[in-house]
Amino acid sequence: MKRLDAATIADKLDAKGVELGKPASEEDLKQFETEMALILDSYFRQIYLRFNGFVVPDHKSMISLWPLARILEEKEMYLVVGQERCFAIGDFMIDSDFLMCRLTREAAPVFFQCEKSELAPTASIFFSKLISGDFDFMKA
Repeated sequence: MKRLDAATIADKLDAKGVELGKPASEEDLKQFETEMALILDSYFRQIYLRFNGFVVPDHKSMISLWPLARILEEKEMYLVVGQERCFAIGDFMIDSDFLMCRLTREAAPVFFQCEKSELAPTASIFFSKLISGDFDFMKA
């Protein structure tokens, strides 16, 4: 599966009708990294520089990706998997379950916190599946 860049992801989400947050700045990212005590993987960095989460959940999948400020608010919700911290980066059906990932490594699974099921083996595959409608269950 081809790894999509941040611009393509944003364009395809926009075409799906997902309202995206305004891009984060480099200063926002540096402050986030400092407060979270991590260095974002370049893949996540490019996504947040293009759009800072969703304004409202995707109405077809009911998935919401959080802006950096919300991730920071929920930073204590992290899990340790294989000696790496996984953070909540969004939610499903308004806090019914949380999307977890390693913000420091794109090539790691994205999974549900409570259900413990893997959504995708990597962040790039997660975004490919999200924009292709693989998670959609609600019909517009």
